[in-house]
Amino acid sequence: MKYFITTLLAFSLLITACSRRGISDFLLRKEVIGSWSCTNGIGATIIAPDGSWCSSPTNFLAGTWQVSSGILIFATMKDDFNTNHSQVGQVDRCKIILVDLHHLTYQVNGIAIVKLDRR
Repeated sequence: MKYFITTLLAFSLLITACSRRGISDFLLRKEVIGSWSCTNGIGATIIAPDGSWCSSPTNFLAGTWQVSSGILIFATMKDDFNTNHSQVGQVDRCKIILVDLHHLTYQVNGIAIVKLDRR
């Protein structure tokens, strides 16, 4: 009986941990949707509920996004001006540091920290 209770407790903790991760990603997806601008106010990125994103107002960069295990993943599918900082097919993995009603902060590919304000 003692082993049964221990096994049941361990199984319950595992299920709780897995479901919390899923809920966290769900909430993160809801929170990142919107229009975000750099803290200097130049340019913006629109993250749409349908899983697409684009730069604004020029719309020369666009692609898809998703959240997985707390990582915001941007895939660039369009680069009209062939800019130096992005290429079609590039995938950036951004660890979400903070997201709330007013701010989004993430670390791109383990290197640069990006801070955005909701527009």
